[in-house]
Amino acid sequence: MTQRLSIDLRSWLRLGLAAAAALALAAAARPAAALTAGATYTVVLSKVNSDGTVTDVSSTSATADANGRIGFTLSSVPTTAQANFVVLTVKDASGNVVRKGIAPAPANGSSSLVGVNSLATAQAKAVLKALALAGSDDPVLAAFAMVLVRAPGLANQNVDDTTSDLYKLASGLKDAITGTGGFVGYMQANGATASQLATFRSRIVHNAASGTRDLGDYVAKFKDAVDTQATQGSAAADDLMSEAGAFLADILIDAADAAGIDLALVQGAFNAAGDVVDTTSITTISQGVMKGMEAAIMGFFRRLAAMRLSREYTDAITILGGSSQHAATYASAVAAMVAAFTNVDKTYGDYWMDPDTYAANYLASNGGSLTDLNNDGVVDVQDAHMAIQQAIGQAFDSAWQAFQQAIRATNADITAMRQDIAAALGVQESSLPPEVGTDEDWSNPGTQVNWAIPKVVAFSFAANHLAGGGTLAYVRGTEAIPASMTWLDPDNDGVAGPRNDFVAQGIPPAFAALLGIEEDMAILTYRRWDQCRNAADAYHCDQQALRDLSQALSALAGRISGVTADEAKALVRLMQEPNL
Repeated sequence: MTQRLSIDLRSWLRLGLAAAAALALAAAARPAAALTAGATYTVVLSKVNSDGTVTDVSSTSATADANGRIGFTLSSVPTTAQANFVVLTVKDASGNVVRKGIAPAPANGSSSLVGVNSLATAQAKAVLKALALAGSDDPVLAAFAMVLVRAPGLANQNVDDTTSDLYKLASGLKDAITGTGGFVGYMQANGATASQLATFRSRIVHNAASGTRDLGDYVAKFKDAVDTQATQGSAAADDLMSEAGAFLADILIDAADAAGIDLALVQGAFNAAGDVVDTTSITTISQGVMKGMEAAIMGFFRRLAAMRLSREYTDAITILGGSSQHAATYASAVAAMVAAFTNVDKTYGDYWMDPDTYAANYLASNGGSLTDLNNDGVVDVQDAHMAIQQAIGQAFDSAWQAFQQAIRATNADITAMRQDIAAALGVQESSLPPEVGTDEDWSNPGTQVNWAIPKVVAFSFAANHLAGGGTLAYVRGTEAIPASMTWLDPDNDGVAGPRNDFVAQGIPPAFAALLGIEEDMAILTYRRWDQCRNAADAYHCDQQALRDLSQALSALAGRISGVTADEAKALVRLMQEPNL
């Protein structure tokens, strides 16, 4: 189990120029982690400057009680107007740092709950070193340091030792997030304005919008974990720490949404940062820390992608007037998927906190059923690592597949949509082709499944738009048709293509436009898949292909007329099958 250090900044940083901030540090339940009863400690409050340096603001001393708890009062707490982050450092009588925590500076008039344990100490050390190396107080860099540093044992390392894992993580992150071609650079190069990035950064620190999360929520979860450690034990506290880690993807998506940044850009920037990581000192960290980091990134990326899709599809359903039932069903499916992702985090939380110990225990418990996964001739802890990571990936995949099934429209939904289309066309519903409302299940070739709710909403919108006197037109794309699209063969010559001429087939122009949009989107999707089918470096190729697809879909939306620009974008979004 994870050893939790003993302090909890239980009360809060109260702001205002005249008011002091009352704080209390409390020992966790484990005696080995508690502060020494009767010992005197110095508590220092500092702020992180814009250049990444740290300035002490105030300090006080306190004596630990019989339970290893200390209480104290600090004044002059900085607000978000003065700093992005504050730091709390606890020192013993010899001046040794025994605890450290970093937290967002609260907004004026608000409060912050801060919990400090071994992981919080490790993250604080990594964040502060990364900011110092970058010469910046960039919240994006701070947030990603929290994503990657998930091993509490790193708290014991000297972050100033350039050979330590903690230093390598901090240095590599500085390059991956703020360096050339990294996360921030990618966003700047792909359309994010200086104003948008400023809002993005500020909302990571403090986001007051209802239903959103920020780094204040993240560090408050650490407080919950330390409180829970004292009352319910390590297992319950571990679950809360896993929940905290899951918040980080939500924080970035919420901040990007507030800034008006294309959410796909955040996902692309994360991939770009990954490319830079491959060239940094992070590649030389110890195996145990690397394995934990890989597992944490796997969970972070899945949740980031899922939250992006959730937000984009939910917004598009609203724009196109989807029914309250459709919106509720989709929201319920998203909630179930997020809950399943969080459960994966909880189930394997101890793995990314201490991968080597977890893998050793896994080998001892499952050695008889493990196989030589890495083909080195022996079944050992390396195979255990591989088996664990495969299990984590499969758990995430299962949650995603369940989501895809949960958003399938009902037969009644399909019938209602077909009736809307028939009414708009002035024909009988029975005369519509049977494939209007069903698709081949790509995971189970030869079987048909109902369209997903988003696609039903898109076609119903178009039908109602036309029935109400609106128009819809679309200029077809000219991209080459991938050879793998063998099902697209209207001239029956055995070769994929050409595009269908739906108007020549007698389909009314407005619905011919809709079908043309759908077919061109399929062409673009297949182009993405085929682009990297035989690539030597499939991962990096797919990143480029994903960028190409995003740009092509944006151009496709621009060729739709008769609806607003937002409606055109929503149509394109909802006619795509959700895909992580």
